[in-house]
Amino acid sequence: MQRLTILILTFITFTFSEFVFAQPPSVYDKNEELYYYSETNFNNIDTLTYWSYKLELEYKSNDKINNIKPLGLLTFTRTKPIVDSVVQKVHKEPYTPTISFEIYNLADSTICKQVSKQTHLMSSCSPPNVGGDYFVYGNFIFLNRDVCLECSPYSTHKDYCRPVVNYIINSLFDKEIRTIQDLSKQIKNAQ
Repeated sequence: MQRLTILILTFITFTFSEFVFAQPPSVYDKNEELYYYSETNFNNIDTLTYWSYKLELEYKSNDKINNIKPLGLLTFTRTKPIVDSVVQKVHKEPYTPTISFEIYNLADSTICKQVSKQTHLMSSCSPPNVGGDYFVYGNFIFLNRDVCLECSPYSTHKDYCRPVVNYIINSLFDKEIRTIQDLSKQIKNAQ
């Protein structure tokens, strides 16, 4: 009887801790890119009312080497700057976290993954400001080409961008989006 009680208590404790401490579903593959997301707490989601997102369908990439064409550019920007004395001392302006993703068809996945890895390798930044984010959502690939991101102020190293992107993509967008026009409608409806 004592053994059964211990087993039941262990099961309840494990189930409760999984429920309470579970991370939100992630569009980011944290296992594959563990180092780049090592300083990102995906549970620490910034105030969503401070963020806006914009889809540019007329966006043109400067990539002449890989011969892939994006369908658009999705940019997430914090509308309320963060007060960071170090940033203001160096740049003389408030700190505004921003991250952009070029959007590609799934057929471009191999090239996009290579571009992501090259961007990671070229970055002189440390997590969480290493760029090159890559994830698949619906029928699309989202690729960040920035070598260094503007997601974490110098003083805190808190990643403001990725938890918000992860939350918005998982919560507001429909996984059944098939076309870039469907994605555009989802963004307009979610704002």
